[in-house]
Amino acid sequence: MEGLQEGDIMEILDPQVVKEANPEEIDDICSLTEACLRLKGRDRPTMKEVDMRLQFLRTKRLRKCKFLPASDQEIEHLLCPEISNSNAQVNVENPGNLTSEGISSCYSLEQELSS
Repeated sequence: MEGLQEGDIMEILDPQVVKEANPEEIDDICSLTEACLRLKGRDRPTMKEVDMRLQFLRTKRLRKCKFLPASDQEIEHLLCPEISNSNAQVNVENPGNLTSEGISSCYSLEQELSS
C-alpha cells in the first residue's frame, strides 16, 4: 500500500511486468489493488466486482494482442454472467497469424497480473 501511495510502484513490480505492460495497464491494476487493500470491508470491492474488472482488463489486453475481435457484442457474454448461456460465440481473429512471441508475451503478463 505504501508503494502505491508514494508512486514507487515500478520498484515493487516484477521486471517482466514492467517490460511487457504499458502504463495504462499498470495503473489499472494498481487502482484495483489499492481498492482491494482498503481497511474497511465496506469500502473494498466485492469478489464479483474484482472478477469482472480483471475479466475486462484481460479482454482489453487480448484485444491489443489480436486474440479477440474488436466487437463488444461478441465478448459481452464473458463480462455479463446473466447472458453467459446465450448463443453468442467468441471468434478468434485470424489464428494463423498469431506468433509464439505474441502469445507468450500476453500470456506471461496475464499470469503475472493474476498471481
